[in-house]
Amino acid sequence: MKDYLKKGLFRISNYFDNSLMFTAVRRGMIMMIPLLVIGSMALMLKCLPIPAYQELLPKLWNGRVVKNREINNGA
Repeated sequence: MKDYLKKGLFRISNYFDNSLMFTAVRRGMIMMIPLLVIGSMALMLKCLPIPAYQELLPKLWNGRVVKNREINNGA
């Protein structure tokens, strides 16, 4: 039974590996990983819950950081 299940799963896996459409989707998702990591780090830095850091943000780049945060939050 295990051998039959392994063969079936291998056949399905092999189909997805050889399919041009799934290969393109997989490569596209892999190429998006660095952008997602950079974006998530930027959001973490923007919303860091340290009061001194939050007071520093309006002074950086003539307040552009705070304006962008207000626009994104809908304020």
